[in-house]
Amino acid sequence: MGPQQRQLMEQQLLADLRCYGIERAGTRFDWSFAAFQGIDNCALQASIESYAGLYVHDAADEDEDDCIAVGDVKTLRAGDFTLAYWEWLDGYSLDGYEGPAFKPLKQQPGIPAHVWQQIPSELRPLFARGRG
Repeated sequence: MGPQQRQLMEQQLLADLRCYGIERAGTRFDWSFAAFQGIDNCALQASIESYAGLYVHDAADEDEDDCIAVGDVKTLRAGDFTLAYWEWLDGYSLDGYEGPAFKPLKQQPGIPAHVWQQIPSELRPLFARGRG
């Protein structure tokens, strides 16, 4: 994946994080553990790429323990259209009673409604089976 493609994916994934209640002024993505899982061809002109194990860190914190979210990513592609979203997502939570832990934020696979609305209507039939 090229740097421009990665930058676009990161922007889209940050926007998607906000839908799950995670908003940070500065973040950094750690792709070192992310593994490409493959491509599912939905149709001749569309595909869904899968990545597992993408970590998001607080950019202001240089510690190794600054992870704020971790999950698996799907990227929808059709022609010039590209849209990345979280397929599975856990967010770091600092609970006063339980202490720090990761909490599941998205456990159901498939394209969520807020992502589905971002897909142009003429492309939706190509990704319909990805809705879960």
